Amino acid sequence: PGDSLDAPDRPVDVLALPAAAPWLKIGEAMDFMLSVKPRLAFPTHDAIINDLGKGLADRILGQAAEQNDMEYLRLADPIEI
Repeated sequence: PGDSLDAPDRPVDVLALPAAAPWLKIGEAMDFMLSVKPRLAFPTHDAIINDLGKGLADRILGQAAEQNDMEYLRLADPIEI
């Protein structure tokens, strides 16, 4: 989605989730993830935050995903899906 939280018009298995931006609140990212309901979400668009901010986003989004039977994963290495 890049700079957008536009809802897709079809089911999404893997979601590139905007996790930080000057225009974004973490609650908006969480609401978007929960409305799309992907099997797996990974954060994107978070280069503007430091490691502490990324850790906070990962905890908040990861807990929300886990509580809703989704997986949230920060990509560090290539994964097989």
